[in-house]
Amino acid sequence: MAAQSKFEKSRSNKGTEKAGLSLLLTDLRFQVPNLATKRRILELIGKTDAFGIQTFDAIMTPEPAAPVTAENVDGLFPSIRLVEMKTTRKAIQNSSLHGFLGLLIHPWVV
Repeated sequence: MAAQSKFEKSRSNKGTEKAGLSLLLTDLRFQVPNLATKRRILELIGKTDAFGIQTFDAIMTPEPAAPVTAENVDGLFPSIRLVEMKTTRKAIQNSSLHGFLGLLIHPWVV
């Protein structure tokens, strides 16, 4: 029964993450790169051993852009920001954080 509960929680968490990502993607500066693009970004950062493809959820460009791909990411890399989302449906204990969308947007410097 515990394994089923863990599975249901994981599925619920994935649903919450998907809903948060859908909200994020309403801003056209955000994109979810495919696996090959994520790998190339990690190569450009020079952190392939320390970080995996799950290190970030999305990328952000300064302005809405055509899809970022493994083929064009090198030229766009200096302006790309990596985005890690933290999503929850639980009540936020700190009232000053109500309505806050948890994002970590990191500019990588090579």
